[in-house]
Amino acid sequence: MNPQMEAEPVVKLEIPMRRNPLGKTFSYLLKESATLIDTGVPTREAMRALERQLQREGFKPGSLERVILTHLHVDHMGLAERLSALGVEIWASAQACERLEVLREESERFFDLLVEEAQAFGAQEYLAYVDSLRHLLPPTPPNLEVDQTIRDGQTINLPGATLKAIWTPGHAPEHLCLHWESQRILFSGDHVLPKITSHISLRPHQDQDPLADYLDSLGKVEGLDARIVHPGHQWSFENLAQRVKELRQHHRQRLEEIHRAIKGKERTVFQVASQVHWESRPWRQMDFWTKRMAAAETYAHLKHLENLGKAQSTLKNNTLRFTAL
Repeated sequence: MNPQMEAEPVVKLEIPMRRNPLGKTFSYLLKESATLIDTGVPTREAMRALERQLQREGFKPGSLERVILTHLHVDHMGLAERLSALGVEIWASAQACERLEVLREESERFFDLLVEEAQAFGAQEYLAYVDSLRHLLPPTPPNLEVDQTIRDGQTINLPGATLKAIWTPGHAPEHLCLHWESQRILFSGDHVLPKITSHISLRPHQDQDPLADYLDSLGKVEGLDARIVHPGHQWSFENLAQRVKELRQHHRQRLEEIHRAIKGKERTVFQVASQVHWESRPWRQMDFWTKRMAAAETYAHLKHLENLGKAQSTLKNNTLRFTAL
């Protein structure tokens, strides 16, 4: 490990998560301010791992002063409710409060939205399967209250640390990065990862352009003075500007690939997604849920192409079809 990293006033905690190829989420402990950035998934195994690692640093979960959440995905905020019950304050972006309300509303309509999405994406072969899931309990939305909201550009003054909050929507509408300028550290959450690309997705009931948001958000961090970037997954890394350049190039190539797939023909979202080169595994080897993620990412790129005037969508029999312009 880089000796410079060992000397910094941050302790990286590894919070395990099963049934996910990433294997773990990183939480970061700022010891002097008793502050934890992100928490990991809401499992007993994750909580025990958090307890053990905090204990090595002289903490118990309830002795933390606050948790700052980069965003509301379960692998980053899953243990926040348990920590809140122990008296730990939960801090998150102002957009996170709005997002919590949306997540609660979407959970009530989960199966209806899922059927509508399968229809809209052209996943007719899965419609019967999706409809058969209605007897299951819908996903439980987070029952979380945010104690303190954080504004874009806000300076967060903590004992021993001054962090600047940078709102970076794209991967999630509420996503925050945190820049510790004096230490030249960026806590990037899932906004900038060292090897894989952030999942940029869109659902048919959402009227957004998350890829445009993401590309704009890359511009908010690429010029930061950061000797080290601490992300939510994989490993800490240097050379932030180079990584941002690589991410921009990836999305340019993905947009070109998707544009070629709809050139001269109408395609459903599933048909386009089946033509995309996926690093994880070929489309034909994916199960429905993995295809759903790939299709949502494809749809985000199609919507961005449409907003750029390079694609056109039509709705036929409740199914979206795209063609290149």
